[in-house]
Amino acid sequence: PALARALAATEAQAAGSPRFGDIAGETGQSPRALARRFAEEIGMSWGEALRRIRVIRAVEALAMTADPVTSIAYDVGYASLPAFNAAFRALMGQTPGEYRASFRA
Repeated sequence: PALARALAATEAQAAGSPRFGDIAGETGQSPRALARRFAEEIGMSWGEALRRIRVIRAVEALAMTADPVTSIAYDVGYASLPAFNAAFRALMGQTPGEYRASFRA
């Protein structure tokens, strides 16, 4: 339940600038305890979970809208296009543009 609350809070704030310490405090946990829960229960750090949430939202937007990639990057919480492209490629194995183009092929 504690991890589920932290994930829900992270999802709710993902488009902004969530801070791990704030998420821990909101869910009544110490940062150390929450970091341990993330590692033990889902096998990733909070930062990795946040990246996945943002990339999944971007995947949905790329598939369902014609919005520019730059707009999608900012909408899902990235402050720079290079950071977004790197995170997207790391998780999806292709650039956002390549991913979008795969729907038109």
